[in-house]
Amino acid sequence: MGKSLLVIIILLVVVVDKSEAQQDPLYSQYYFNQLVVNPAYTGIHNNTNISAISRRQWVGGIDGNPITNSLGLQTALADNKVGLGALFVQDKLGVANNVEVHLTASYKISWVDKTFAFGLQGGVVSANYDLNSLNPRDPNDPAFASGMVSSTQPNFGAGIAYMTDNMYIGLSSPRLLNNEFGDGITSNFRYKRHIYANFAYLFELNSVMKLKPSVMLRGVEGAPLSYDLSALLLLNNMFWVGAYTRDLDAIGVLFQFDYKNAYRFGYNFELQAFSGFTQYTTHEFLLSVDLALFGEQDVFQRYF
Repeated sequence: MGKSLLVIIILLVVVVDKSEAQQDPLYSQYYFNQLVVNPAYTGIHNNTNISAISRRQWVGGIDGNPITNSLGLQTALADNKVGLGALFVQDKLGVANNVEVHLTASYKISWVDKTFAFGLQGGVVSANYDLNSLNPRDPNDPAFASGMVSSTQPNFGAGIAYMTDNMYIGLSSPRLLNNEFGDGITSNFRYKRHIYANFAYLFELNSVMKLKPSVMLRGVEGAPLSYDLSALLLLNNMFWVGAYTRDLDAIGVLFQFDYKNAYRFGYNFELQAFSGFTQYTTHEFLLSVDLALFGEQDVFQRYF
C-alpha cells in the first residue's frame, strides 16, 4: 500500500503544472466539503447536504481584508446515480465584492464500497467595485468618477472524483474560462483557470483513533504550484483535530465536532508564519448538515 500511495501522490503532482498567483477564493475546510472546488463531489455521499463556510483572512488591522462566504446545497437522486447541487460564493477584497452562482451536476458509478463520479457546473461570476469607498488624493480624478462598476460573465467547470471507504481522489477545474473584469481604471483577469488535485487517505490506528493525511495541489498558468499538506486525527468518531500548512508558509490548526453523523461544526485558525504577516490571523468556520430526504438516501459517518 505504501508504494501505491506514493505513486498516486506523484501522479497528482505531475498532472498539475505551474500556476499563476492564487486568484480563486481560498478555503481550509474543503476537507469535508469538496463541492467548493469539484462539481464531481455533488451528491457523492448519497444524501442531502447543506454546508456553509465563512472565512475571515488577515484579521487584525488590514482594511479591506479578504472575506469569503460560501453556501453549498447538494442532493442525490435517481437511485443515488445522479447528484444535483448549487454553490453560492461571495468573495470580498478591498473595494471588490464578487459573487458567484453555480449549478452543479454529477453522475456516479458505484460498486461495493467504491464510487467514481464525474461532474459539471455552470453559472455566472459577477465582479462589483465600489470606487466611492476610496479616498483618492485628488477627489476630482476622473478615473474614480465611475462610482459603482459591475460586470457579469459566464463560467463553466468540470471534475472527476474517486472515493472508497478510506480514500478520496479528486481532479477538477471549477472555472474553465478566464474571466477578465475592469474596475473602471484597469482591466485584468480577476479569475483565471485553476486546476485542483486532491488526495486523502484514512488510517484506522485503533478503536478510538483514525488518522487522515491529505494533500491539495492548486495550479494556474504562470506561477509556482501551490499546495496544502494536512494531517487530521479523528477521536471517537466525533472530534477532529489537526494541523496543516499552505506552501510551507501559512500554518493552521483545525477542529471539528461531529454530532450524530449528521451535524458538523468546524473552526480553523491560521497564521502567515513566514512571510511577515504574523500579526494578522485568519479564521474560518464551517457548518454542515446531512439529511436523508429522498429515495435511497442515508446519513452515516463520513470521512471526506
